[in-house]
Amino acid sequence: MNETKDLKETSELHDCIRMLSRAQSRLNFLVDELTDHKECAQEVLDLTTYVRKHIQNNFQKLRIGLDT
Repeated sequence: MNETKDLKETSELHDCIRMLSRAQSRLNFLVDELTDHKECAQEVLDLTTYVRKHIQNNFQKLRIGLDT
């Protein structure tokens, strides 16, 4: 891959992490506010946390690869 494409992909991953973090903040608020279907909201929050952490780990690996 060329450096420009790598930088674009890095930027896109960073944007995804930021969007997931914002969604998680909003979901966390909903989990606190909901009485019905709270389990469903918590499950979605847990899944987005898992996905965000996975993306962040790959993002860190990509950044390390670009720095070397």
